[in-house]
Amino acid sequence: MKNAIIASVILGISIVFSSLVISDNISFKDEHIISLSGGAIKLGDIYKEKKLVSAKLYFKEGEQVLISEGNPDEFSVELNEKLQSLLKELNAGKSKNEDKLTLENLSVIDDARLEVVSAVRYTSEYQPMFTLTLETKEIPVEKGSNINSFVTEKLKAFIESQQQAYTRSLYLQK
Repeated sequence: MKNAIIASVILGISIVFSSLVISDNISFKDEHIISLSGGAIKLGDIYKEKKLVSAKLYFKEGEQVLISEGNPDEFSVELNEKLQSLLKELNAGKSKNEDKLTLENLSVIDDARLEVVSAVRYTSEYQPMFTLTLETKEIPVEKGSNINSFVTEKLKAFIESQQQAYTRSLYLQK
């Protein structure tokens, strides 16, 4: 009799536990929940993740996007391409006799600011496309600073300072 009661209790607990698992009230998988200041984002299974960096120069007259959601490990290639296209645009109206701008002499003529942003973009089960901004930083650019060397130096330092944040935010590479 005692064995029948114990078997019944075990069977009853098994049925209750199974129903909780089936109804998703108990889950054994990692839901990848990111806490934000305004709440939390539930990603679920992550299919793809990508580190991003963006850089933008702000002048009194406007702004110039240097890198838009580029790869932090290869930012110098995208920066160089953008500056070369900018130089082509600036030198288009100049004659052959005039001094043309180069990467070595391209500088800001007035105070400006450089805005750099680090982020991670996820493609996941519950959020088809979600970008988590890790940090945004504004760096003053003094009048006469060479754009190429200044941006390259500051961006390298910023990306280096963000390595821990990138590592904490990547789930697939753990």
